[in-house]
Amino acid sequence: MKHIVIHVLVLLISGTIVAQTAGDGRTGHNMRLQPFFFDALNFASYDEYGLQGRLDVYVHVPYDIVTFVKDEEFYRGGYSITILVTEGEGGKLVQEENWERRIELLTFERTTNPAYYDLSQRSLSLPAGKYHLEVLFEDDESWKEYRLSRNVEVRTFDANLFAMSDLMLVRAVENRGGKKQISPQVNPNVAALKEGFELFYEIYNPFRIPAVTVDYSISRRGTEVYTKKSTQGLKQGMNTFLAGIASTGFGVGSYTVRVTIRRLDDSTNTGILATNERLFMVEWLTSGAPISINDLDAAIDQLRWFAKDDDIDYIR
Repeated sequence: MKHIVIHVLVLLISGTIVAQTAGDGRTGHNMRLQPFFFDALNFASYDEYGLQGRLDVYVHVPYDIVTFVKDEEFYRGGYSITILVTEGEGGKLVQEENWERRIELLTFERTTNPAYYDLSQRSLSLPAGKYHLEVLFEDDESWKEYRLSRNVEVRTFDANLFAMSDLMLVRAVENRGGKKQISPQVNPNVAALKEGFELFYEIYNPFRIPAVTVDYSISRRGTEVYTKKSTQGLKQGMNTFLAGIASTGFGVGSYTVRVTIRRLDDSTNTGILATNERLFMVEWLTSGAPISINDLDAAIDQLRWFAKDDDIDYIR
């Protein structure tokens, strides 16, 4: 019984939830929070009309939810993605995007390994406002479906105002042909990134401000657990930045990372030019992950629904 209770404790800490599925109703996907992942981020670009905003949607599909069929020396699979943008949940349909993906693999092991995945991206042009975004995955072979949704806000960008984009989590950066190529971390759980992660963002500078101070802070439950400060030179127009975040030492939980752009030598609120933040998490979802558990007492308390008092006392 004590071994069973301890196993339940691990599940409580990991935060495993039921995936939304129109198929077999399975719970969990290799201890993931959900079957696939998507992110929606505000960026902008300059054109003849000024600074035009867009919503970039990234979809991360682990191979283990795709059905593969052996065809000669390859394992072939495919799926389709549909994005529905509405005016609030259940509201008027504003925009629909859909596309298909095909995957060919040489080994069976990769078809079931969640560490391997397919990443695709689409840019949406939408008027500024608040929307409900639903992403539908449909497997070609099995017809199984998964749906994920969230509310998003499309921001306004003005070519005459200093601004910054949303913050993108980055899992890896490679140099190809003298240019940096980034791989987004669409899954907000960064536990598997043992060396930490990076933040990618853009600054839109119409004022020819030559340099700024950038403050990075990470907080958990209102307590600051990480700070970093740097001075960055700027050019007029669009500037791109990558900032490394060493994630070692973060315990299990949800975190907020905030980036604040300030005028040089001005630490007051009037010196703030732009700020943005986003959430990420560290969840103990893979075996052997070297992650500390900060809320062990709270996790044990939740066992009162599953275990006897003597078992809880034993675990304590």
